[in-house]
Amino acid sequence: MKQRKLSELNAEEKKIAVMALRKYGKLGWLSYVKEVEDFIKHQNLEPTTIEVGKVYKSNSGNNYFIAMVTSKKGDDCFSCHGFNSLGEWFNSDGSYLDDDITEATESEWFEALEKEAKRIGYKPYVKMRLLDGFITNGFTESEFKYLFKDGILYIYSDVYPVMKDGIWAEIVDEKQEIRDQIEKLESELVKLKEML
Repeated sequence: MKQRKLSELNAEEKKIAVMALRKYGKLGWLSYVKEVEDFIKHQNLEPTTIEVGKVYKSNSGNNYFIAMVTSKKGDDCFSCHGFNSLGEWFNSDGSYLDDDITEATESEWFEALEKEAKRIGYKPYVKMRLLDGFITNGFTESEFKYLFKDGILYIYSDVYPVMKDGIWAEIVDEKQEIRDQIEKLESELVKLKEML
């Protein structure tokens, strides 16, 4: 491959060089001139080291995601939970993270979790089965606030967990409880009729 000057590289080639430098700490198989490597290093683009328990986000506008890494599965494979590029919640036991990522701030992660909690339907006076099994009677408007601590999202205080390790609390459908009771009573009624 012919050596080229920095000014001869197009935007896509520069992007590939940046991603290679972030991932491998060097340009590796890319045979660009030393000038390109120096240019990229002067942008303070050090390779991102993925650490378990931290939240990362993509810097690519078309493929934005934010996720917490929960364990390492291989050299470049991790278990994580968060939001994919479509903004949908995911809980993955083996994901390959983009090269173009940086560590997210706690406020960015909290904001994304709060938005998902609202989408799920958490709101004042809604009954929920929390992650510890406790069923709430709903929180009042003044009690209904989120708290983020040690990777767990809580409502009201750090006693009421609504998201931990990628698992969300369930909204309790009170009418479903009534339907289940009706079904149980109808089954018992059938058994009693058979005894006649």
